[in-house]
Order: sequence, then structure tokens, then C-alpha cells
Amino acid sequence: TYIINYPKLPATNSGTVTITDLGGTDAVIVNGSDDADELWIKTTATTTTVMRGNPAAEPIVFSGSIESLRLNGLGGNDILNVQPSILQPITVDGGAPGYAGPGTPPGNTLKLDTFGNGFSLVAPKIFVQGGTPTDFKPITVIGIQRLPIEPVSPLVNPLKFDFNEKFS
Repeated sequence: TYIINYPKLPATNSGTVTITDLGGTDAVIVNGSDDADELWIKTTATTTTVMRGNPAAEPIVFSGSIESLRLNGLGGNDILNVQPSILQPITVDGGAPGYAGPGTPPGNTLKLDTFGNGFSLVAPKIFVQGGTPTDFKPITVIGIQRLPIEPVSPLVNPLKFDFNEKFS
């Protein structure tokens, strides 16, 4: 198991850290800080990259032989930007939300980039359709208070949810 703790310093490292697993069953755990972080998981067909900051910096690149990835936001109101992976399942844990000030609700935000594919949410997992050459692995979501959803294309007949209406 690889455990990486991002420092509580501004994102200033311009180098890339690359981790290539040599076999066995391995997991990667990446921890943010106790403050509000913006963390990124970007994926390709052969690698998964975790970064922090806005703009994203301090890249850590993992080869496809890592069996699981966990991203822990820890404290603060974190923004977690995630793309699905064909290589390994991903767990995203926002941690405890922080106080954001009067009039601003606390909460961690998951910004999901589905590469334009549809997805289903079967709590606590998100299943993104597609993936090449194999299907995307599930994303497990913990400690997330916000999941903004933007439609891929305009809806011709949008769904309407009215929880005050009785159904028979």
C-alpha cells in the first residue's frame, strides 16, 4: 500500500512523481490536508494521475497495475474533481466538512467528469457507462455533500420531480 500525504503548503512543486507497481495487490491512498483542498483524479487508458491545487499541480502518476485508489479530502470544504478509471476502482472520501462562514453551507463537492458518458448512482457507488478497452470501474463516494450535475446535452423532455404529488 502506498500512502501519500499532500503537504499543507501551496501547490508549488513542478516535478512529477511516478509510481510503478511491480506486482502483487496494492492500493494507493492519497490524503489532502485538514484545510480546504482542491484535488484531482485524471485518467487515461494506462495511467491514473492525482494532483492538487487550482490550477492543478504536484502530479503523482500511477501505473495501471495499482489495484485500488482512495482519495481522502480530510478536513475543510474540499472540491474533488474525478474522472472514472478503467484501471482501478476509486473511492472518494470528502472527510468532515468545514465551516464556510455565515450564509455558506459547509460541504465537500464532487465534480464528476464522465467524458460525456451517462452514469448511474446506486449509493454509495457511481457507475459511469463506457470505457475503452474495458468498462469503467465504480467510484465509491463517502462524505460528499454536493454533486453538481450538468446535462451532457439539452433534454427534450426533462424529468420533473414533485415530491408533494401523490402517486397511485
